[in-house]
Amino acid sequence: PDGETPTNPNDPCDFVSADVTVALGAAYLAADCDGDGVTNGDELTPPDGETPTNPNDPCDFVSADVTVALGAAYLAADCDGDGVTNGDELTPPDGETPTNPNDPCDFVDTDITVAVSGDYLVADCDGDGVTNGDELTPPDGETPTNPNDPCDYTISDITLVITSGVDCDGDGLTDQEEVDPNNDGDPSDQTSIPTDPCDPIATNCQASIEVTKTAQVSGTSLNDTIEYTIEVENTGNIILTGITLVDTFLDANGNTITLTELPVFDSADLGSPEGTLLAGEIATYSASFKITQSAIDAGGVSNSVIATANSSVGTVSDVSDDGDETTDGPDDDTDPTNDPTVTELGCLTVINEFSPNGDNLGDTLIIKCIENYPNNTLEVYNRWGNIVYKKRGYRNEDGWNGTSNGRVTINSEEKLPEGTYYYVLDFGDGSKPKVGWLYINR
Repeated sequence: PDGETPTNPNDPCDFVSADVTVALGAAYLAADCDGDGVTNGDELTPPDGETPTNPNDPCDFVSADVTVALGAAYLAADCDGDGVTNGDELTPPDGETPTNPNDPCDFVDTDITVAVSGDYLVADCDGDGVTNGDELTPPDGETPTNPNDPCDYTISDITLVITSGVDCDGDGLTDQEEVDPNNDGDPSDQTSIPTDPCDPIATNCQASIEVTKTAQVSGTSLNDTIEYTIEVENTGNIILTGITLVDTFLDANGNTITLTELPVFDSADLGSPEGTLLAGEIATYSASFKITQSAIDAGGVSNSVIATANSSVGTVSDVSDDGDETTDGPDDDTDPTNDPTVTELGCLTVINEFSPNGDNLGDTLIIKCIENYPNNTLEVYNRWGNIVYKKRGYRNEDGWNGTSNGRVTINSEEKLPEGTYYYVLDFGDGSKPKVGWLYINR
């Protein structure tokens, strides 16, 4: 009568009731319109006197004392909104243990694509006090957390009542005792950090930080770009906060110059925001420099950064290393030196490793374009600061072969042992001397 689509007069579950007074008959009462295994009559008038349920909703039924033979509609439905159909929960397609189709936190998703909704989003499956929905999509836009891991949550602007009783950082205090000791849902009375095993108990806790700065050079000509990557690692077992970077950028003559792009935070591999690092976490920053003529004239640039951080056991800092971990050079794991990240530009280049072993391959120290500085003076020192070689007007034609000509503590004409040495190259033109390291490989 309302002009809607005609329905099937032989199907008791196919009708339009919008403006029709329905007097339910025997066929309808005996049918199971929603396929939940309970007849319409038993849903409307449960035989055990329970609250009536909706005969058109396959997820709304009372089964306490009704034998349920589940139908197609129920099996295809997702009553608990966990993204897995009732049928796949009762009989997992991968043969795993059946799960409860009415419990949004009980499902097997090994080989099932889960599109969560409804009851699952409002549930708190891991009992960390944050709903699954707020973990998957934090209301403050922070990094999503795992709704099935009670130790993975964001509490910055969520009213939190922790119910799981877990001790996520293993410091002997439950998260409840650290975050919400009054159990009133108000984290403003937080006494310590529940993910920091050293807060508030600092026994056997160590704070340390390590910084590495590497350069990716696209070219060494004017206006080419040097891309810098800075990795800051929490190498201790305690959370670090308030992390700051102080960058030092110099040309090869030691003059202060400026990066084109100062260090910018990119990400942290465990998801922490800028300024915070969990134990073992690495944060990555980026910076860049567009090569200028003055940098080329100086012969190169040198970049290092100091990272400083706070912890519950004090402040820590580190000066960056250049990431060169070759075992036969000065940056091996036993070398305590934090080497700046150096990029040589222009003509003058010191080939800072040579092997005076008589094979006619790299037997002497080569300094490219040294002939442009005829008034130069080269001095080489050992690790104790003793001069082992000095030459005015150094030339590659009669280059140094690693033999000492020192006069203080090193005997003249002595072949120096394999290892690291340091040089000072004065150009003799009034500019600042160039300094660096050499490695003799026997």
